[in-house]
Amino acid sequence: MTIQDMHRRIEQECFHVDGLFPERIDEILNDEISAFVRSKLPKKRNPFQEGIDDSVIAAKDLDTLKVFRMPMPAPQMGTVSDTYQLPLECLYPLGFDCELHYSITGRPATTSHPRKISNGRMVDFEFAGEIMQNYIKKSDYKSPAGVLANGNLQLLKDKSFIVKELYLSYLRIPAQVSISLNHHCDLPESVHSLIVNRAIAYILENSESERLQTKAALNQRNE
Repeated sequence: MTIQDMHRRIEQECFHVDGLFPERIDEILNDEISAFVRSKLPKKRNPFQEGIDDSVIAAKDLDTLKVFRMPMPAPQMGTVSDTYQLPLECLYPLGFDCELHYSITGRPATTSHPRKISNGRMVDFEFAGEIMQNYIKKSDYKSPAGVLANGNLQLLKDKSFIVKELYLSYLRIPAQVSISLNHHCDLPESVHSLIVNRAIAYILENSESERLQTKAALNQRNE
């Protein structure tokens, strides 16, 4: 559904509503798109990799917003963790993997050690301490752990590995629709009608509320 189709449908259903200019329709559509996307985000993460991770099965209606294996810029190095700044367009990190050098001898890894790709674990800040203190679930070359905090991914360090490259997969912020700029909705086509229906419901509900308020004010004035 094009942005013109969206506007046409809303105008047909809400023809009696005053002040419904194209810019206002764009604003309402963008609000409904944002609300819909946020309603689909995973509610929790799976720091210990037990069962099925919400981020794996969630967001099926947001396929067009998925960005896979984006190489991350060099991190800010630290003693306990290396800090990677999340992309500005990142709405929700889905996962990451690392190209790393690893050591299985107990000695610190170096760039001369073997190299492999390891899937990482996303960890919410509240679980960081537990992850670091749990010997079995701690961050290591087999399953590096990254803590999400303040718009950053903090990769917890371990002497068993050195990261050469980190690749992030995430949901990006949806683009703003605009009929004047011919910017269309970039959610999957299958949810366009739902977004329009939500916009229509919002407009009609608010229009009715304003009508009742106006009627109440007139009644009060006539008393």
